[in-house]
Amino acid sequence: MSLVISFNSLKSRSSLYLINNTLKASSLSKKFYSTEAPPKTQLKVNEELDQILTEFNVPVRFACGYGSGVFKQLGYDANQASPQVDLIFGVSHPEHWHSQNFKKNPHHYSGMKYLGSNFVSKIQNVGAGIYYNPYCQIGNLKVKYGVVSMDRLINDLLKWETLYLAGRMQKPLRILQDDPQIKIANQINRSIALRASLLMLPETFTSKDLFMALTSISYTGDIRMTIGENPKKIENIVLAQSEFFEEIYNPIIDAFPNLSRMGNGILKQDYSDKLVPMIINKLPLKFGSYLESEYKLQTKQFGDKIEYKRCPELVQSTIQAFSHIVKEPAFNQTVKGLFTAGLTRSLRYVGEKLSKRFQ
Repeated sequence: MSLVISFNSLKSRSSLYLINNTLKASSLSKKFYSTEAPPKTQLKVNEELDQILTEFNVPVRFACGYGSGVFKQLGYDANQASPQVDLIFGVSHPEHWHSQNFKKNPHHYSGMKYLGSNFVSKIQNVGAGIYYNPYCQIGNLKVKYGVVSMDRLINDLLKWETLYLAGRMQKPLRILQDDPQIKIANQINRSIALRASLLMLPETFTSKDLFMALTSISYTGDIRMTIGENPKKIENIVLAQSEFFEEIYNPIIDAFPNLSRMGNGILKQDYSDKLVPMIINKLPLKFGSYLESEYKLQTKQFGDKIEYKRCPELVQSTIQAFSHIVKEPAFNQTVKGLFTAGLTRSLRYVGEKLSKRFQ
């Protein structure tokens, strides 16, 4: 069984059914499992991050840290205050989780908590399906944690419904609470991200080129990249975290039959036109549909049969397909955050984002 599967099969099978069957596949040996917990000496936060789940009295099935508050990133002044530690919590029943967290940590929420856990869980489902509580002081850490249902998280990892969570989890993570279903789902997510990135790259390219393409996925179409982020954010991430990207993606690269190493960090892919439809067929159905529509438009092919070629139009169509998926949920999530965070914290967040743009 191949690690990279055809995502057309997801139309008739649930994500959980797929994961349960994937877990049983003997071909998914340990060599495919990326290093999710890099040496603590290389992280920005150590024991405090490991202990953070003890501050919550409700079960968290999966938890991870990501972003500049966990991993070093260029473009941050060491003399300035550390950025927030970004966390994702995967939970089984969001409404119950919020109701219990109201009791333990009411100060984490804006006034929206007075509308009840049912309302909060419904708001959570808007946009990318995650509810963030920013600027929460937990011990010595300033934390922003997002709550998402396990089903919604797995669905995004496998189907790329929004790429909001899947895109973040394609980059280095610090796992605080692991889950076997998420572990396998994210390996699939990362392998298809690498496959999709090949459509945007030339025949030969560097590891940095690949990691830049991978990192760009979740930011393509995100409104924050135009008004509230450092324009060099993608490059800053890759340059500072290249060793983590290598730990994650080297096993996947070595498993790809049409990708080979040329030495000195140079990679070469099979650049034949006949492979393009095969690559697209093994990408999530939603993404593949957007790519196909965009490619037909750009190459003025309006029949049922499409002739794919390695060309600038294919690269642009791939970028546009990412943008189609990311743009709306990212915008909705940004707008939602202005309400769920409350006025004071929202203004603080906007101010910090704008300051990054001019660093």
